[in-house]
Amino acid sequence: TAFQNLGELIFRRLFPDTIRQKLRHTPVRDLVLHLHDQLVHVPWELAFDGEDFLLAKFRIGRQVLADDRLTQGRTARRRSAPLRMLIIADPTESLLAAAEEAEQLCALFDAYDNVEVDVMGGKQIRKIDLLQALGAYDLVHYAGHALFDPARPERSGWVLHDNAVLTAAELREVESPP
Repeated sequence: TAFQNLGELIFRRLFPDTIRQKLRHTPVRDLVLHLHDQLVHVPWELAFDGEDFLLAKFRIGRQVLADDRLTQGRTARRRSAPLRMLIIADPTESLLAAAEEAEQLCALFDAYDNVEVDVMGGKQIRKIDLLQALGAYDLVHYAGHALFDPARPERSGWVLHDNAVLTAAELREVESPP
């Protein structure tokens, strides 16, 4: 299919051979992609190893390595205090597994004294409240729908209730981003 052809191209051209081998044979099912901010438009989840798409084989997270210009002049967080993590779960209330994912993450982080976890979920999440809250956290996990605008990536973002989108441009304006 066209998706498999695109996926094979991504897999062959964008992953080194050593990484391709590891992705094909690892028993691990969680994968975190550390991406430069100029590579977020690549549909990495559609990489096809000849048998499976990465999205069918792994639970995938992305960490975007922001351009240094975005973080210059912003206050560094105190590392002696516990890390604060915000889990945003299913703001459209249309992903059944998102609540389970949030519960699994909470259970995982309960074992750590140096991590405080808060959860926001469901249709009551408002964009303005979320933007105000984000600056208080060191880490954010978003389990929900996202929108990508290839022509205007700054309009891409997290889909909230009533099709509101918290855009990359709006996230960029958070004074002390997670």
